[in-house]
Amino acid sequence: MDNEGRTRIARCNRGLGLLIAALVGGSLAVLESGCTDAEDPPVDEPICDESGLPRYVGEPRVLAAGVGVENEDCRSGALCRHNENTDLFRFKGALYLVHRTAESQILGPNSALIVYRSSDEGASFQPVATLPAVDDRDIRDPIFYEVDGELFIKAITRVRGFTPRDQDVETVSVAFRSVDGESWTYEGPIGNERWGFWRVTAHEGFQYSAAYEDGDLQVVLQRTSDGLTWEPGAQIYGVAEDTPLETELVITPGGRMLAIIRMDGTDEELLGDKGRLRTKLCWADPPFESFDCPHELEGARLDGAVHFWHDGRLFVVARKHLQPTLRKRTSVYELVGDLEAGPLEALEWAELPSASDTAYAGVAKLDDGRVLMSWYSGEVELDQPWTTGMLGETDIWLATLDLGALPPAPPTAAECPNPRAEPPPDPGPVDCSEVPSDPTAACGEPCDEGNDLGVGEYCTVGGGECDDNASATTCSALLNGQLIVTSYVCTVICDEATECGPGASCRCPLFEDGGQICGCIPDACDIPPEAEGELGGEGGAGGGAG
Repeated sequence: MDNEGRTRIARCNRGLGLLIAALVGGSLAVLESGCTDAEDPPVDEPICDESGLPRYVGEPRVLAAGVGVENEDCRSGALCRHNENTDLFRFKGALYLVHRTAESQILGPNSALIVYRSSDEGASFQPVATLPAVDDRDIRDPIFYEVDGELFIKAITRVRGFTPRDQDVETVSVAFRSVDGESWTYEGPIGNERWGFWRVTAHEGFQYSAAYEDGDLQVVLQRTSDGLTWEPGAQIYGVAEDTPLETELVITPGGRMLAIIRMDGTDEELLGDKGRLRTKLCWADPPFESFDCPHELEGARLDGAVHFWHDGRLFVVARKHLQPTLRKRTSVYELVGDLEAGPLEALEWAELPSASDTAYAGVAKLDDGRVLMSWYSGEVELDQPWTTGMLGETDIWLATLDLGALPPAPPTAAECPNPRAEPPPDPGPVDCSEVPSDPTAACGEPCDEGNDLGVGEYCTVGGGECDDNASATTCSALLNGQLIVTSYVCTVICDEATECGPGASCRCPLFEDGGQICGCIPDACDIPPEAEGELGGEGGAGGGAG
């Protein structure tokens, strides 16, 4: 069922509620019929502004800009071009925000976590700490949690490179600790190797996290009482063919644990532009020793979901996939239905200003009842494919959500027209014969057309040449200066099972500072042996396919 149909049902229920209230109160003066297709009475102010943003979402703004940044030392405390993976937390009265800064999604030690503090309920944030990557590894996916009056940050570290499905990344989850949010101590690894700990949920003296195994094979519950010593518990979900990974844990009003599991699915479904969009839902009774997974959200793949409650209603902020394209958004949803056992549906309340590589939100309740939200996004107006954004520039955004101003049901498309619903217009053909070639390039000449998948088509940074390809939607030029070789071809991340099309194969160029990335590359590309690794060799993943 689409949002418009769900809205009609919600209005019907609202009308029924008003009827009951009217009967109880002895008057029918306020009776409203919500069970017809009639439009609501006109209001003085449209529910959405001209950009399509509902007016209950306030003050959207960029906190940390990566677009246009030229700094290349991401460990220094200065921002780099790619900023992502946010979290928000209230500690000792102040609000804290953390995010990753790096040159791209690609794993590497030139990365850090930046910590900010706000003493004015999120109106402004000041940077208070920089936590550089440790042990010559990448660092990402920071999450706050509190134990015994101390603030912790959980993070995931991995070896250099980039591969699909977090394969061969040698994950080690680590923790930092602070008594004041400003001075931090590195506490080292937590849990077992090869397990990436996701968001942390507190309940009855324990902290819980769902950890997913390298290769995105299964998700297992973890628990700690001291913040550092984590013990594995029940398997939450273990169908490897579904590619389960990032899992949000929710304690329901009835005391059950609900697990909201991102599922990337089959090879065809991995990037979210084709096939099924699903989110697995699992429940467990205390003490959470076994999980039952009877339901899925169908038509919604909630990547990196973060939840919050309002008056017994469950909301999440997560990444949305705009099939059949590779365009993405960050959106606010409400999960409706039986929260204790399912089934559930996702109602979309707002699409936040976002595009390209986006989501991984944080949330924090403000003193005035609003919710502060953080997320990251590529340049909104460009609206580039996700695969381009993973290697490109991204910013950290903030906005507030006024829950008291929510209408009885989410706005329909007619009430809230979205001017960004369609992809940006095609800039049109370019006379490739007038484009100068790069004599240092190992691959990619102007006018190269590529194969039927688009592999090998000539491309440039920001040129959009790869956007309409069947699968090769990433331009290799985004990595020029990071790889040993220079190239200008449309490609797609690959492994042994990837079909690269005629005249191309899965090859693995090396980064200048170590590690490799495997992509579909024309066989004719002249990559020197010293600049090319082996398929299945040392590599890493870009954060669980983003």
